Amino acid sequence: MFGKVCTILPLSSWIGPNVWRYIAAFILEFEGRDVTVENINHYIFYAKQLGRESSNHFLGEMMPLPKPSKKSIKPYESIWSSVDDYYDEAANNRLSLIRKTIIENQNVKLIVSYDRTLTEMMLNYFSSTIEIVSTWNFKHKQYTLYPWC
Repeated sequence: MFGKVCTILPLSSWIGPNVWRYIAAFILEFEGRDVTVENINHYIFYAKQLGRESSNHFLGEMMPLPKPSKKSIKPYESIWSSVDDYYDEAANNRLSLIRKTIIENQNVKLIVSYDRTLTEMMLNYFSSTIEIVSTWNFKHKQYTLYPWC
């Protein structure tokens, strides 16, 4: 499914940030809707369905502090001495908030995670409720589908 989205919508289709657009494309495909640049832009910017509380998906930042890079702790050195310290302090609180939000919004059927480290943190946190539905490879990368219960 996701491979189809990547092959029909190259990055050159858009100007500006693309992460939201690829997430929207994935959701549209998941819902069986036409995945076009126009539909994606409408979904995000006009209908404003991406990340809505009443939607069938959960959209959130696991570790939301803006930083120059994933391994950098700047400009938060006065609070945490390393990214690991930040994760150690914030991760369980974030995971608890995510779990609470998902439980309170029963129509969530899809969670998309695209960062291996943070995905592993979520899988460990939710290990008692998650099982593997399917795994597949696309362009030498492995992908895994888990149900949300």
